[in-house]
Amino acid sequence: MSIFNTSKLVGKTALITGASSGIGASTAILFAKAGSNVVILARRANNLNEVKAKCEVAYKEFGHKEGKVVTIEADMQKREDLNSITGKLEGLTVDM
Repeated sequence: MSIFNTSKLVGKTALITGASSGIGASTAILFAKAGSNVVILARRANNLNEVKAKCEVAYKEFGHKEGKVVTIEADMQKREDLNSITGKLEGLTVDM
């Protein structure tokens, strides 16, 4: 049971940077639990795949039938990485 009403997050898309560990990874999993699609970005691709798997489990555990997780390896300090993000969203429109 949650004290927060997350129903407005279902089907929305959240872009989360620094998502390979710590607060970023936890945030991605929480959005997945709420039913949001998540686009997770970080420099460490192998860690992103682990977070992606946890998000996919979270969708199922919380009863969501749909949910997309997109992983993007990117360094937010590199302009070329920032410019390439929109082409890697796999059809999703970022809401937050």
